Amino acid sequence: MSTTVAVSPATQAAIDQCKQNLMMGKSRLLMTLSFVPEDKLAYQPCETAKSAIAIAAHVALSNYFFASMIRGENPWEGIDMEKMQAERKQKEAALDTREKVAEELEKSTALVASALDGITDEVYTSVLQTPVMTAPMGFFMTIPGRHMDNHASQIDYLQTMWGDMEWHIPRG
Repeated sequence: MSTTVAVSPATQAAIDQCKQNLMMGKSRLLMTLSFVPEDKLAYQPCETAKSAIAIAAHVALSNYFFASMIRGENPWEGIDMEKMQAERKQKEAALDTREKVAEELEKSTALVASALDGITDEVYTSVLQTPVMTAPMGFFMTIPGRHMDNHASQIDYLQTMWGDMEWHIPRG
């Protein structure tokens, strides 16, 4: 049984905006990915660059990390960064079809949305310290949606390399 905690109108507005941006980012990423031809999903312009499918897999898996942060967990505690990166690379490689990525993205986005629903006024105004930066939780709540949108732009750029100059963005 879950308990609903009332939040201030300002916190609720921030949560609602983050959830809207989250869903828009997911929609944009999935739409952009849908325009990648099957024979171009694994295309890499060079050996060190990620393919469209690898970018989308990265995003789908990153959402689990973001949800953990938003829930107030410390995903960095006791972490071996090299081991984590190796495991992440292996998990990303397993998401090797558009369908697998879409399914994982739906699951992980739902977890982020659920984590956002758990935000209280106290959590919203807290400051989160990470190995990369220290910032208010309100800032970290915006990252998942922005992350998906930014990586959709990378896929857009890859598409220009095979001559697709159309804008594949949600309209309406």
